[in-house]
Amino acid sequence: MRIKRRWITEGDAGQYLVLFALLFPLVIVLMGLVFDGGRLFQGYRRAELAANAAAQAGSQCIDEGYFQQTNQVRLDRAQALATANAYVLRNQGQGVAPAGLAADDHWVTVHVQARVPLAFMAVLGLPELTVSARGVARAHYGIDHVWQ
Repeated sequence: MRIKRRWITEGDAGQYLVLFALLFPLVIVLMGLVFDGGRLFQGYRRAELAANAAAQAGSQCIDEGYFQQTNQVRLDRAQALATANAYVLRNQGQGVAPAGLAADDHWVTVHVQARVPLAFMAVLGLPELTVSARGVARAHYGIDHVWQ
């Protein structure tokens, strides 16, 4: 005896169309969130790399006169801030802008913000978001102890 299997019975004829009509917009919205989420992550990474590079460059500005006299590492604060700011400004074409720079005798801290344009969220009235990142670097000259 042969059994016939029918996937759609007489009473189920339009149900898949209704499910498709309900779920397709949800799938499109989720794809949009994934796409915009990827753009936000890319913008954050770009800002983070710019902040870290600027802080690292600023931390290399050692006060060499002070180092030669005392054999101690200390930052030249003005030069460190100028160098870090120059590195951040080089990334302005990528949407990265300086939000704050600080330096003391041993540390350089750089805060940046990046504007990230959104594609799918712009339809809902959110054309761009701003992400923030921070980079910190310590001044060093390859010395662990005095008279090394």
